[in-house]
Amino acid sequence: MSTTPPTFENYPPAPDAAVGAFGGGDPVEAPRTQPQQVVFTPPSAPPPPPPGPDRRSVLRWIGAGAAALLAIPVIASVQSSGESQSPANGESEPAEPVDNETDLNGYTVSWPDGWTLDGTTETQVQLVQGEATMIFRAYAAGDDTTAMEEAQRLLNRHTAGLGKRRTGATNKGSGSIETASIEGSGVRGDGVRMDVIVHVAIESEGRNSLAVIALLPAGTSAGRRAEVVRMRREFLGQLG
Repeated sequence: MSTTPPTFENYPPAPDAAVGAFGGGDPVEAPRTQPQQVVFTPPSAPPPPPPGPDRRSVLRWIGAGAAALLAIPVIASVQSSGESQSPANGESEPAEPVDNETDLNGYTVSWPDGWTLDGTTETQVQLVQGEATMIFRAYAAGDDTTAMEEAQRLLNRHTAGLGKRRTGATNKGSGSIETASIEGSGVRGDGVRMDVIVHVAIESEGRNSLAVIALLPAGTSAGRRAEVVRMRREFLGQLG
C-alpha cells in the first residue's frame, strides 16, 4: 500500500517577525537621505585699482621728461663745440685746405672754377683753362735788374717761336715797389694766334719779385680775360 507524501503551504511572515540576519531583534530602518540645500553666493567685485599719482605729479613728470629731451641736443652741441675748439693735446688743429688755392713761396695763388692747377715748382705755379695758360712766379730779382728788364726777359722766353711782335710796355714805380708790364703776340706752329701779357713787381729794398705771365689764344672771351686780370691783381697786390 503506497503512502501519500505530506504537503506544506507557504504563509507570509508575520508583521512583527524579525527581519534580522539571524531572526529576532527590532527591525532595522533604512537611513533617510536629507534634501541638499542650495545657497546662492553673489559674485565678488574686482579689487579696487591701486592708488596712482595725482594729476599734479603726472604733469611734473611730463615736464621734467620734456626738459631732459630738449637738453640732450644742447649738451651734445656744447660738447662738440668744446672738443673742436679745445683739442686734447692743447694744440690748434690745422685748417682744412681751401679749394682753388695754393701757396707759392709764401704768397697765395687762387683761381676761379674752370681753371686747373697744371704744375708747381719752388718758384712757379701754372694754371690752364682750355688753351689759355697763366704762370705765377715768386723769386728774388737781381740787384741791378729793373722791372721793365725783367718783364722783357720773361716776354722773350714765352714768345719764342711765335714770331713775336711787341705791342706795348709800361714802367712805373709806387713807393718802394717798381712795376712794369709788356705785351706781345704771335702765331704758333699750328696757326693759332697767341697774346702774351707779362706783369712784374719788384721790391726796391728786399728785391722780392712777383710776376704773372698770361698766354691767351686770340678770341678769348671778355669774361675769361676779366678772370685773368682779377687773378693777376690779387697775386701782385700781396707784395709789400
